[in-house]
Amino acid sequence: MKKDALLSIAGVSFRYGPQIVLKDIDLDVERGEVIGIIGPNGAGKSTLLKLIAGYLSPDKGSIMLSGRPLGDYSRRTLAKHIATLPQTLDMPFPYTVEEFIVMGRYPYDRRSFSYGIEEKEVVLETMNALNIGHLAGRQINALSEGERQKVYLAQCIVQDPGILLLDEPVSHLDIRHQMRVLEILENLQTKGLTILMILHDLNLASEFCSRIVLIARGSIYASGLPAATLTYENIEKAYDTVVIVRENPLSKKPFIIPVSRKYLKADNEKP
Repeated sequence: MKKDALLSIAGVSFRYGPQIVLKDIDLDVERGEVIGIIGPNGAGKSTLLKLIAGYLSPDKGSIMLSGRPLGDYSRRTLAKHIATLPQTLDMPFPYTVEEFIVMGRYPYDRRSFSYGIEEKEVVLETMNALNIGHLAGRQINALSEGERQKVYLAQCIVQDPGILLLDEPVSHLDIRHQMRVLEILENLQTKGLTILMILHDLNLASEFCSRIVLIARGSIYASGLPAATLTYENIEKAYDTVVIVRENPLSKKPFIIPVSRKYLKADNEKP
């Protein structure tokens, strides 16, 4: 555990009933990092984000934010430091897009919530950056999955946190909007935002993350720069699949190509 780390996770384990989901997780996060959390389904990635967000408490170990135990923060104060975009979000009430996004300013509301000039400017600027300004008066329940995903992200951004936790933030977006959203996050990182996000697309993780944390079977299997972590050996052992890893000619980052079993000689020779 680093004393000066923005976020420090030490020896954290967690279980749902008898099932051990995470075991002995150690992770230090520095201010301004973009950490991509990758790994097969069921590895414990979403549970790790919920622990960092304070939604769950570890069975063992500690989580420190700016040198203080996470449990010492009130929910309102914690919301000024950490914003979370979960994988799924229920929307029982028919809020408009603008109404929903401005709710991200609630940690800064001192009395009754009011939508003042400052809040309006922040909300409009964020909606325009995500190209959803035209949706302001629409009800969230009437939007497509991709549109809702960007609205949820906008609410997190206007919360103005120091740490942004994202669980598959581009899963419902087409390739153009995936790139646009990740470029916006990259720009926010240059302004000091720290981002931890779960990504299933290993190539997007390679291109946009400064560090990769590979989780498999409830433990951190590998952690480091994309070139050191996204090796074919690590990926094949963690995911139990065959890949080819090459270098992106533009970024010089690893580029992963999945290999179908039909091209594997050993399988083709089986009777």
